[in-house]
Amino acid sequence: MDGVSDMPFRTITEEVGQPAYTMTEFTAAEGIRAGALRLLSDLAYSPSLIPVVAQIFGSDPEAFVQAAAVSAALGFDGIDINMGCPAKNVTEHGAGAGLILDPPRARAIIEKTREGMQRWADGASLAELGVAPSVIDAVALSRESLPANRQGRRVLPISVKTRLGYREITVVEWMHELFPAKPDAITLHGRTLAQLYKGEAHWDAIGQATTVIKAELGIPVVGNGDISSLDDGIQRATLAGTDGFLVGRASMGNPWVFTRHTPTIHEKLTVALRHLALHEEFWGERGVLTVRKHLFGYISSHPTASHIRGELARATTYTQVRAILEEAHTTTSL
Repeated sequence: MDGVSDMPFRTITEEVGQPAYTMTEFTAAEGIRAGALRLLSDLAYSPSLIPVVAQIFGSDPEAFVQAAAVSAALGFDGIDINMGCPAKNVTEHGAGAGLILDPPRARAIIEKTREGMQRWADGASLAELGVAPSVIDAVALSRESLPANRQGRRVLPISVKTRLGYREITVVEWMHELFPAKPDAITLHGRTLAQLYKGEAHWDAIGQATTVIKAELGIPVVGNGDISSLDDGIQRATLAGTDGFLVGRASMGNPWVFTRHTPTIHEKLTVALRHLALHEEFWGERGVLTVRKHLFGYISSHPTASHIRGELARATTYTQVRAILEEAHTTTSL
């Protein structure tokens, strides 16, 4: 989730929810190729036993050579290509869900991602692959802190996250367009681009597509859309025949969504304070205004949630935010 699933968010999710894997914010392949160092913060992750997947997007297949090699060099466990983002500023440039209208480009992107990763695994240097010097230096610095099991040159699985169609549901036809590029896994969000995030996710269509994907490629399929709890996800995945489910918006301020535990307000505020500390450590002062979106979810069931939201909305420093949460925490503990 762009602007949401940063390293602090994923760290909290891993610590509390312990999902099967986590995925980074989507990161522009063209930006990585151009040497935009700020984008590497999107690819930062904390040491974890839980697999972490790098999510990249773009419209220029050649840029995915560098993006894939950089992702592999950073020690990720997989690469996910976003072909589902409905944002206008993404789709109008032929990226995200815009690729549904351009199958040849979509296939080329998968193939170039595989090429860049394979060349890295076979021993090519990032410089030989055309990665900008500034990015090479940053990756080298990051690799110094990687655990030994993430420093090797590996061929990573490539997944594609996409939607059911552009204006209408054409997911079976769309899947047949992707099959020649042989992705290793596919995640289907149960809406078309035209739906954005409105209406209900069409899990029946996910199920129909899953049947076709399993029959023709035999690869894992993950469903996504409107999942509100672990049991809800299991039920939807079982009915659709998918191998799992992806949780997005329901995990904001609620890392327990991956468990059957119902946290108390005291537990929520304890984790909220931990999340706040991680956010401040990672982003510094520039992140104080962006942490609110995470904290609102933690306080949603508090008896004075409306009052706390108002105070958080007016807070401009981490000290103020921390004081608000600590006061709510102390009151709740009584």
